[in-house]
Amino acid sequence: MREGVASLQKHVEVPDTLHDARWTARPVGVTSGVPGPTDLELLAWFPVADADRAAVEASLGAPLGPPAEVRVPAALAGALPDGAIAGREGEVVVLEGTPWPTVAFENLLWHGAWAVWTDGGIAVWLHTR
Repeated sequence: MREGVASLQKHVEVPDTLHDARWTARPVGVTSGVPGPTDLELLAWFPVADADRAAVEASLGAPLGPPAEVRVPAALAGALPDGAIAGREGEVVVLEGTPWPTVAFENLLWHGAWAVWTDGGIAVWLHTR
């Protein structure tokens, strides 16, 4: 697990309203000894104080719908606090919360799978393009 917005910003876009981050990344698919790009997944957790919630929400756009469940591989869940995890299904961690757009985190290298607002912050799952 890695921490800090500054180190995360080297890889993805982070809205100015988010001031802290915990994140994990892992390679996807088969890796080889041949030099070259590797597909990656990245899960970031941004804790948000109640006093900052309105500003963060304004920077992300409108929610995408009612609360929903999302799933992430347990191997990426190290960035998540226990309070954000709604359940576990084998090698998958379940989160429950309001879905939000991922556009604020995307760039030429990263595409958002989902962002979900759970108790205490927002979790964002990204993949390399």
